Amino acid sequence: MIVQLIADEQRRKVNLDIGEFLTNIRRLVNKINGAEQQTDYQMSALLQDQLSQEVDDLNSRIGGGIDSLWNRLNTDLPLSVPYKRKSKKTKKLTLKCCAGWEAWS
Repeated sequence: MIVQLIADEQRRKVNLDIGEFLTNIRRLVNKINGAEQQTDYQMSALLQDQLSQEVDDLNSRIGGGIDSLWNRLNTDLPLSVPYKRKSKKTKKLTLKCCAGWEAWS
């Protein structure tokens, strides 16, 4: 139960961080639009650079999260091990996951 509480807390922190990125992106877009309406193209260019950096940071954060998730899944359920070497339980779970993915897509 403690592990689950820790995982929930970590998810909330990640969601808060991602929400902060999205809020900053929205704020920068609004500032860019405002600068362009006032024909302040220098400020617009500066803000576009900041926006690009913010999007790159978010992209990196999401990529890191996906890599972390893959590593945890591979630790719990060795997905990169050849199928013939997997235990029966692992094979069963893998087939169940694949069936879930097929139903989802």
